[in-house]
Amino acid sequence: MLDSLITIIKHKLQKKSVDFIKNNSYQYSTLQISLDEYISLHATDIDQSFFLCKPDSSLTLLGLGSFINLEATGKHRFNSIKSAYTEILQKWQDKDIISPIAFHAFAFDENDPMAGHWSDLPNTIITIPLILFKEINSRQTLFINVDLQQWEKQQNYISEVLLTIESLLKAYFKEINQYSDTTPESKSELLNRPLSISWIQITKKAINKIRSGSIDKIVTSRQFSLSKEKKISTIQLSRNLIKNYPGCTILSYQFSGKTIIVASPEHLVTLDYPNIKSDAIGGTIHRKEDKNHSISSLAQSPLADKHRLLKEHDFIVQAIYQGLDSLCHTLKMPLSPFLMKLHNMYHLETPIQGKLMEQYDLFDVVKKLHPTPAVAGYPTQKSRQWLLENEDYQRGWYTGAFGYLENNSQGKINGELSVMLRCAVINKNKMTLFAGAGLVAESDPETEWQETELKMQTILEML
Repeated sequence: MLDSLITIIKHKLQKKSVDFIKNNSYQYSTLQISLDEYISLHATDIDQSFFLCKPDSSLTLLGLGSFINLEATGKHRFNSIKSAYTEILQKWQDKDIISPIAFHAFAFDENDPMAGHWSDLPNTIITIPLILFKEINSRQTLFINVDLQQWEKQQNYISEVLLTIESLLKAYFKEINQYSDTTPESKSELLNRPLSISWIQITKKAINKIRSGSIDKIVTSRQFSLSKEKKISTIQLSRNLIKNYPGCTILSYQFSGKTIIVASPEHLVTLDYPNIKSDAIGGTIHRKEDKNHSISSLAQSPLADKHRLLKEHDFIVQAIYQGLDSLCHTLKMPLSPFLMKLHNMYHLETPIQGKLMEQYDLFDVVKKLHPTPAVAGYPTQKSRQWLLENEDYQRGWYTGAFGYLENNSQGKINGELSVMLRCAVINKNKMTLFAGAGLVAESDPETEWQETELKMQTILEML
């Protein structure tokens, strides 16, 4: 399979070389190859790679190698990276026919220094990979991105590109051949750990701030690190997450020997221009407490209070609706939330959908919505500032967002970004997990601690 794939790529590049017409108005181009033989796509430990899977939507993206990297930070990060990305697209040959698919991610705070677990990562990034596999409804396509100007200037450019492609594919197929499926370990490692004194202190401080009347909701978070005896398999971990959390978006992002792994239930924005959708998700209930699968029955659980859950959820709904309302021709949402059922918990979910106005794009939506009350609190700017002043660590990409971007035939940037939740950073045999809990005036620190334990269990029990 590998040899035949490399032969096809060489043929495609040679054909492109024969057909190539010198045109200084374009610098980049994407080659597209439909795959007849099925290739198993999974997370990889290859540096500068990403794997994104939406099991329920039958979509998988695997990017290998870096073709173009764009980075930004600071107050105007979304404006500056949008400008750089748009400029790149203007130099792309036939971009309205074959658009490069890009990976996009950003940190919770625009000024986060990205230290500690997040070191070597930029605050905000758009990456166009050298190689990209796309699978949708079991149909697979391979995309190769090339620099036409280098092709023209450097006699050995294509030979060098082929060597890089061949090296990446050989490394990936080697992983496929060495991989063997295993069963997850025991689930009991995190649940019922004793409460952290620092968590009690910051939670009580946040609740007192809320009860003072200046803020309605604050989403505090924490991190927890552990070590295993052996190197943690990101391939196995991602496959277990795909199997057990089909309604989530699964991400594995590899950089400098570290891996970010995510199983996010929450879409910040999905844009297929002009159709736009955002998920308001908030309120968590442990599934083992539920018997009748209804909001009213969950309200009777020792871990859930209906009034508190709906109150917390409503802040998110109202903020997202108000944020989108100024950008959309039309906007609609259900009168009451649905129950999102995950492997070990329920969330309250209200999908909000509309038609985006012509003058706006995906980046305008992100600037309007991030951070939502689901990850910061309400009012958003007050709660965000409180967190920056009181949380005892830097969140990095956790509670930021990740996803993909793709140009459509009208020149509009489509894509989908999910909130960076149920998140961990893996470094060989070490893992750091992140989780948060939404606090309102009625919140109890011990209950919120158990919620963060439950959320961390999402990844830990999939090891």
